[in-house]
Amino acid sequence: MSPGERDELLPDGLPPRHAAQAAEAVLRLGVAGGSSGADVVRALARAEGQEIVARAQAEPALLAHLLAISVYGGFPRGVVAERAAELLRLTGDIRQQNSPTSGSGRESGHVLPQRTWTETLRLLGAHRVQSGGQADGDTVSFHRPGVTDTVWEILCREHGDLLPLLHTWLASTGHEADRIERAGRAAASVAAATGGRSLECLRDLAPTPEAPEVAARCLGTAAGDPASARAASELLEQWSTETETALRKAVAHACAPHRAGLPVGHALDLMHRLMETPTGEPEEMAVVTAVASALVQHFAAGDSRARATVLARMRDWTKSDGVPGLLTALAFPDMASADLTWWSERIPGDAEVTEGAVELTGHALDESITYGAMRDALLAWCCGPDGAEQQGDRAAEALLAGLVAARRPGFLRWLLFVERGPDTLPGKSPAARALTEWRGKSPAPKEN
Repeated sequence: MSPGERDELLPDGLPPRHAAQAAEAVLRLGVAGGSSGADVVRALARAEGQEIVARAQAEPALLAHLLAISVYGGFPRGVVAERAAELLRLTGDIRQQNSPTSGSGRESGHVLPQRTWTETLRLLGAHRVQSGGQADGDTVSFHRPGVTDTVWEILCREHGDLLPLLHTWLASTGHEADRIERAGRAAASVAAATGGRSLECLRDLAPTPEAPEVAARCLGTAAGDPASARAASELLEQWSTETETALRKAVAHACAPHRAGLPVGHALDLMHRLMETPTGEPEEMAVVTAVASALVQHFAAGDSRARATVLARMRDWTKSDGVPGLLTALAFPDMASADLTWWSERIPGDAEVTEGAVELTGHALDESITYGAMRDALLAWCCGPDGAEQQGDRAAEALLAGLVAARRPGFLRWLLFVERGPDTLPGKSPAARALTEWRGKSPAPKEN
């Protein structure tokens, strides 16, 4: 058994009874049965989870705290108490809307408590981890994190009627990114436990500002799990052609790269479909902005192959006069600034990347709303990756030469801006040479 498996088997603070159960399981499953350490840990978590759920099902308040810890384990106990109280409010168990007291017997501020935090945590196989000596910073989590898988499995099997309400609760998690991530991950776990059937609950989420992001995190994660991948992918495809803003925003956010998220090719397909289905609604710009952000994130987080895929797709989109072309102009300036070292290493040696950079730079300079951002990104390119302008920078020279050849009006505007700017402006010398070349290639005026 590895040291990590031993830590999972006997975590800090494990009560003596649970330690004895762990020792018995090692002897029975490991020594006698030949199971691996990981298998023993999973078996213990499963058995303990079944006991905890059976104990909690008889009392709404205890069940609410069990679900709150399953979602927000590792968060401050105040968050767990708040979310448990909100779940009780949604279920209508107002008389149960009591939060456990602290170990010293003080109330936590909801209604009259029924038991102390210590007692509640003991019944749920959880514990409190002190942080900095202040009770408000203490966090709450299960002794065995694997318990959560069993909780969702039993909940989905025996309490399917609660799933719509559970999703409404998850959607009201708050605007903090870490809470949205946890709520989405929990909804994805439920989707895996139901074979994807629970994903239909996402459509009817309460119209809270964070609901589309929770749904997005759920769908992006569920699409990477074999148990729910098909249902998640079908729902994303369907929502990408919907006109309802909340659904479109969910797809846009789901396209952003994150752990176990969508492959870049699938995400690009969904983004294009979103942009090909404009709604004309005032809120549509929020969808466009979210898609542009997802594009930039894929480029920033991807390897060279993924980046080439993103750039190639964007070059196709520049041929559109509609939303896809605008989206490309919005996203590319941030991509151009994302990793100057990578660009300088690829230009001019990689012809495809060089051609893409020229085309996308010119496209962004031509759009009035993105000219300023692309202007500044091009100036940064002239400085080079170390921020200090160097004579004979091959990447900058190749890019400017390509832009001269393309003769885009936005680039001429940039050249004139640099020419009229102060001598300290980056790119002064290469821009002067490019402008001279541009003027030299201008057609001669026609004689009358």
